[in-house]
Amino acid sequence: MNMDYNKLPVTTIRGSGRVTLPGFGEVKASGRAEIGPDRVHTSGSCVLPGGIKVRDLDTSGSLTIEGDAEAETMTFSGSASVRGGLRFTQLSKSGSLRVEGDAEGETMEVSGSTTVEGLVKVRDLYSSGSFTAERGVESDGHVKVKGAIRAGGVKAGRFELLLSDSVSRIRGDIEADHIRVEPRCWGDDGELVVGSVKGGEVHIENVECDTVSGDTVYIGDRCRVNGRVTYTSEIRVSPKAFLREQPQKI
Repeated sequence: MNMDYNKLPVTTIRGSGRVTLPGFGEVKASGRAEIGPDRVHTSGSCVLPGGIKVRDLDTSGSLTIEGDAEAETMTFSGSASVRGGLRFTQLSKSGSLRVEGDAEGETMEVSGSTTVEGLVKVRDLYSSGSFTAERGVESDGHVKVKGAIRAGGVKAGRFELLLSDSVSRIRGDIEADHIRVEPRCWGDDGELVVGSVKGGEVHIENVECDTVSGDTVYIGDRCRVNGRVTYTSEIRVSPKAFLREQPQKI
C-alpha cells in the first residue's frame, strides 16, 4: 500500500503525560509512547489522535485512536479501540480490537475478539477466536476463521470456517470458489446459520441455510437446507442432513 507519511515530530512520553501533535491533536499516555516521523510505539495506556499515517504502528496494553489511522504495518497486543477506520498492508492483533469504521488492507491476522462495525476488505483474513464484520467481508484471496464469525456476508476466493461450540451467523450469503465449513474438533456442537451458500467446490457440515449451489457439493452431518440445492457436476449428501427439496443438476 503506497502511503505518504505524516512525518510526525519526534516525541517521547515516559510515565504519565500528554503532548500535542500540531495539526492532529493530543497524545495521552500512562506508560510509554514513542513517536517519530514514520513510527508510533506505545505500551501501557495510550490515547492517539486520528489522522495518523505512519509506516509502523506498534502497541501493547490499552490503546484508543480517536479517528482514522493508516500504517504499512499495524501490531496490536492487548485492548484497542478505533473511533474510525483502519488502512494497512499488514495487521496483526492478539487480544481485543474494535473498529467503528471499515478495515481495509492486504493481510489481516487476528486472535481473540475482533469487531469491525464497517466493511472488512482485504486480500487475506486469518482469525482465531471471535470475529465480527457488521457490513461483511470482501476478499480476493483466503478467509480462514477458527472459532465464530458474525458478518453481513462473505465474498472470497477461498472460505474456510472451523466451527467452535458457539453459533456463527452470516446474515447474507457466502460466495467463494472454494467453501469449507466443518467443526474444528470431532464432537463440537457449533453451527453456522447463513442465507445462501454459493461456490465452486462446496463442503459444509453443521450448517443451516436457505439454498446451496455449486459445481461439486458435499452436504454433511447436521446440515439443514430449507430451499433449493443445485449443482453442475457432483453431489453427495449425508443421511444425517435434512434437505427440504431434492437436489437438482443444472
